[in-house]
Amino acid sequence: MFLYLVRNITLRYTGRAVNPHLFRDIFAVQWLRENARDYLTLSKILWHQDVKTTIDLYAQYFDEAGGAVGAAKWLEQRSLTKKEKIN
Repeated sequence: MFLYLVRNITLRYTGRAVNPHLFRDIFAVQWLRENARDYLTLSKILWHQDVKTTIDLYAQYFDEAGGAVGAAKWLEQRSLTKKEKIN
């Protein structure tokens, strides 16, 4: 039943039928794009027993440049926070 619910809703709103596993993968990749490769949190959201499972499944969608961009954003946020504390 859940399979048909997800399929019908995604077909109605996106024009493409998406099964629950693909829906989960789409969510996971988008989460990692927006949350600086936060595999640990995603692992908990997906109910994986080991974060290694999450990394094995989804790290393939990102390269080393993504890690560098994530680190740069993190450093920028930290410096902005420090400036706010000073002011």
